[in-house]
Amino acid sequence: NLKYHEKKLLKKVNLDEWKKTNTTREQLVTSKYLLKTRDEYQKYNRIVGMIRKLSESIARLADNDGTKEFVVTVSSICQRRLPMVMVSKKMMPNFQNADQFVQQGHVKLGNRIVNDTSMLISRGMKEFVLWADHSKIRKKIEEFNHEYDDYNYI
Repeated sequence: NLKYHEKKLLKKVNLDEWKKTNTTREQLVTSKYLLKTRDEYQKYNRIVGMIRKLSESIARLADNDGTKEFVVTVSSICQRRLPMVMVSKKMMPNFQNADQFVQQGHVKLGNRIVNDTSMLISRGMKEFVLWADHSKIRKKIEEFNHEYDDYNYI
């Protein structure tokens, strides 16, 4: 607990922005993809830097004009997160609800229930993102599609 004078001092300080870093892009990506901490963004940014460095060195090794250059950004990595994959598969209408249902344990990857919203899903694993077996959401979807079977929920 902060004392009164400490709270008054902190009102004038913006802890989200630093003068030496460009945080506008960081704040935009953090709010758009619901990243929990600044460290998560920085971790993805480091991964992007490593991928770019590797792709540049591969391009130098190949030294062909036919090499295809691809751009990797933090946003492209964030789009591989589990809630975004759910939105792209049309399992959920928006990212916020998808994030909430993942945290509540309504989603499984293969046969494992996943609670981690920052899990990155490859293109091959995208087909294995499903509703959990005993999820009420799955039950409602099956009832709506007339595919509900009581035997699955015993």
